[in-house]
Parts: sequence; C-alpha cells; structure tokens
Amino acid sequence: MSSVFELGGKAINKNTAIAISGGTNYERTREHSQYHFKNKPLIPELPKNQTPEFAEKLKIRIGQKRGRLTITNWFGSKTWLCRCSCGDYVSRNEKSFRPEKLDKFDACPDCENLVFLKKKQHFAKTGKDCDIEDFA
Repeated sequence: MSSVFELGGKAINKNTAIAISGGTNYERTREHSQYHFKNKPLIPELPKNQTPEFAEKLKIRIGQKRGRLTITNWFGSKTWLCRCSCGDYVSRNEKSFRPEKLDKFDACPDCENLVFLKKKQHFAKTGKDCDIEDFA
C-alpha cells in the first residue's frame, strides 16, 4: 500500500484530507508573557527616579483597553497589570498594546477558553468557521 505522500500529497478521501490538514483543533499559544491572578496582586512600587516620559506613559496607558482587558497599573519593567471584564487580573507585555494589535481579541485565560469553546460549538453545529470577535 502506498502512502498519501507517494501519491503527490493529495488526499484521496475525506479522512486523509482531515489528517493532512491537521483538522480543526485548537491549541493555545502564549504570545504574551502573562501571569493569571484571581485576586489583585501586590503592585510593585513605582521607580523613585521617574522620568517625565515614564510619568506621561503612565497617564496614557492606564485605562487603555484591548479586547476584554483594561490596563489598571504598571507591573514592572515593560509589563502592565490588566483587569479582565470577568474580574480576574493578568499581566501583559508592553508589546501587546502596540497600535497594530489593539483591535485583536484579548482576555484572561479563563475567558479565552470560554470563547474558544463557544466558537468550537458553533462550528460543530453549523460547519461555519467564524471570527473569534463574534463570540467575545
């Protein structure tokens, strides 16, 4: 019996097509350096020798939103403490709040899993793959 790849990599039926494509499963990746807290963690002290640029950055960043997250405080070097709409806290790297990433969905791990489960159930019922923002 010849393998699928000996046939030029083309699927010969539905099952081999699913096997070759990898299917429609979800594996969570951590693109941000993040920590998940159920309660508000202890906030590190602000640097004593703040520059005017740092003070301005604090004013701009605190209150900024991305998906379900809102920045609540500075959490260390290039890291911000964010509060999810469910009440949990996560830390996010400063790269997460670049202008090109602000329109993307972001939430705490619990909310992300819930949204991905909703998306998976919708796909199972309808067979249509929708954008993640439709379920947020």
